[in-house]
Amino acid sequence: MSDFTYQPAFGMSVRRQPRVNSSRLGDGYEQRTGDGINNDLRVWDMTFNRTLADIDAIDTFLQGKGGATSFTWTPTGETEVRVICRQWSRTKVAPNVGTLSASFEEVPA
Repeated sequence: MSDFTYQPAFGMSVRRQPRVNSSRLGDGYEQRTGDGINNDLRVWDMTFNRTLADIDAIDTFLQGKGGATSFTWTPTGETEVRVICRQWSRTKVAPNVGTLSASFEEVPA
């Protein structure tokens, strides 16, 4: 079972950030190679629309990881992945409702 069990609101986006080493050569040429074995890792941008109690719990979990410690999470309809969350933000939208936006970056297992 995943360490992080909350599922985001619909509309989550996923992007890829391939790591590439490049060397500029003469006459405008450039040589490029993939950086390492796991160089095409995914990044999920998501929002959680929840009660403030749930937003507090998610925020506390992410603070505990400090942007450096990885954790497991299962994206909807996919298999479990290991991720880190370097940044997130929260907003209070009603007396007992809030949103938390976060980016989960896949890391090698």
